[in-house]
Amino acid sequence: MSAKARLALILAASLGAAVPLHAQTAPGNNVADRFRQQNAPATEEARTQAILTGDTDLVLLRRTPLFTLSATLGASPTSNAFLSPAGERADVVLQGQAGLRIGTRIGGRLDVFAEAGVLGVRYARFGALGYNALTGAVGAATRLAGFDLSLLYQPSIIYSRDFKTRQLTQHQISASVSRSFHVGSVVVTPSATGQRVESSPSDYRNWSALADLSLSRPFAIGRLPAAVFATGGFEYRAYDSYFHDLLGVDRNDKLLRASAGVIVQLAPAASLRAAYSFQRNRSSSDVNGYVAHSGALTLSGAIRF
Repeated sequence: MSAKARLALILAASLGAAVPLHAQTAPGNNVADRFRQQNAPATEEARTQAILTGDTDLVLLRRTPLFTLSATLGASPTSNAFLSPAGERADVVLQGQAGLRIGTRIGGRLDVFAEAGVLGVRYARFGALGYNALTGAVGAATRLAGFDLSLLYQPSIIYSRDFKTRQLTQHQISASVSRSFHVGSVVVTPSATGQRVESSPSDYRNWSALADLSLSRPFAIGRLPAAVFATGGFEYRAYDSYFHDLLGVDRNDKLLRASAGVIVQLAPAASLRAAYSFQRNRSSSDVNGYVAHSGALTLSGAIRF
């Protein structure tokens, strides 16, 4: 795979992880929202898979399985660790993630993959907010009439920091459509996603619709490939009956988010990313509205075999 294609892969995964992890003060300590924000959007996952299974990859031209062993370490300072509408508290969120993925192409058109991983999240000041999670994903992606289509299923089991207490089991199903085009040297990618989340306990089951736009422009720092990027998105999420039963109101969230940053490919298997992100959530449940400003410094590595 060429240096340009490798950078595109790293950038696609990086844009998908642009929203940092935070906590939540809603009833029941909403670990579902914290974990949901940690996961990459399905649209970015689909783009990553499209690049992984690109025609420039000689391994996939032979249609043999592709394995990817990846790891990520990151630190994210945030202005509002509790995602609270009042009394903001700053903190630094530390995370480590590792995973193994297998993917291949079927019939020269359909890319399929499966992965499993583990995630550890810690808060520098508010240690009780930390948790661990076992994650997985199964998905398929294809291109039709110039559009990238994907279907993704992501199960996860979220535990306390010592792995002794299960806090949440979650099942997320997403369907996405996107299309990339160039405006000069800038790659523009609008996308739309529909999503259903099932959970046990059932407190945070919901439907959602997401619209995103990402811009990226490659450049070089000496001999190192690099790119600047900016993303923006809107998310509408409608929760099931839990909040109405508890608070007497339905919970509907309208999340506006944006980020910008730079990513540098340090080596064929490693990249460094720095970014700033902004989030504003308006919710029909007063305790779930918030504004947060965050940064992120992330080191990622991947070995393909």
